[in-house]
Amino acid sequence: MSVQLQETKSDPPGNQFFRTRLIWIYYALVGLGCYIMSALGPVMPFLRTELSMNYRLVGLHFSAFAMGSVLAGTIGDRLVHKLGRVQSLWFSVGGTICGLLSFICATHPAFTIFGILACGFCCSLTYQTLATVVSEQLGENRTLAFMEAEVVAMLVGGAAPFAVSVSVSAKLGWRAAFVALILFYMATIPSLKKFGPTKQTTVERQIVEGKLPLAYWSYAMVIFLSVAAEWSTAFWSADYLVYRLSISKAAAAAAVGAFFVGMVCGRFSGSRLVRRHTASRLLTISGFISVTGFLLFWLGTNSFVNISGLFLTGLGIANMYPLSFAVAVAAAEDQASKAIARISLMCGGALLVMPLGLSFIADRTGLFNAYYIVAFDLLLCLCTIVWAGSIARRRKSHI
Repeated sequence: MSVQLQETKSDPPGNQFFRTRLIWIYYALVGLGCYIMSALGPVMPFLRTELSMNYRLVGLHFSAFAMGSVLAGTIGDRLVHKLGRVQSLWFSVGGTICGLLSFICATHPAFTIFGILACGFCCSLTYQTLATVVSEQLGENRTLAFMEAEVVAMLVGGAAPFAVSVSVSAKLGWRAAFVALILFYMATIPSLKKFGPTKQTTVERQIVEGKLPLAYWSYAMVIFLSVAAEWSTAFWSADYLVYRLSISKAAAAAAVGAFFVGMVCGRFSGSRLVRRHTASRLLTISGFISVTGFLLFWLGTNSFVNISGLFLTGLGIANMYPLSFAVAVAAAEDQASKAIARISLMCGGALLVMPLGLSFIADRTGLFNAYYIVAFDLLLCLCTIVWAGSIARRRKSHI
């Protein structure tokens, strides 16, 4: 039985997983949003020279994207209920395009930061809207869609630095990589018309005001901790390898690719394993792999050990977000829109707090000591996974 993903219809999903038009729109927009965040780092050296920015202003661009996600997580669900899902998609995709135009056309840092803030808010709103519908329509098959979306996100996001490099090498300038992105966003707009009628359903007009269950919050905490560890490792691993192994910056930058290769491998394998194993079991295995990998990366004094540890860290941490996301949304039941919005808030908060906090400690005690925080974060994440699984099992036994 084919799963028809329409806004106004809630047919129960079959046992098979079908990639319908909405699924492909969802994958495309998740990937494009990840492209924006992944491209920020590579373009900043060029933009910093053009606008004579210091490192504080450069850092504000990353914080602005995270703040946009926090804002979307705070008010996004109510905005979607007010506008309707189709109108929210038009607003968020259009807002992302406007934010990108502000970023590439601005001649003052205030406008580039505002543009990235708008992108962070609108990308999160797009994700919330589509992920809610995918969750409602696919039911238990939602995990497969979420896992595959994260694989697409890794692939498209990983292509962003190369797109910037090719644009600059071809004498087109770094902005060409963003012009191409805008064109891709515009190409998705006609497909949004197929999303369904703009009339809201009764479910859409009503906002469920009940409290989200403890099972949801336990997995939401896993998301917060895993996102914090993921980006703290990604942001600072190159500097750490230079410090720990006394290698060149170029060699360290290349070695960081092991982390992202591990992420891609983890998500590809996870999208297959989730068809045969429970999310709880895969999360526990992922937690053990990531803790083991990070300890090898952090404590190792040999390049093979450190880089292998970095690969294992990426391999383990890759599936924590999509698996926890799927289980958390399932635990929220009829409050999916609210649950997904709060997850955006958790992700944005993790991006704001952890990397900046790590840099604050590193400035005072060194990066090795700062990485105690990441090690503790991953250990706490593993304990939270076990705790969340026990809560979910008790909850299921009482239903």
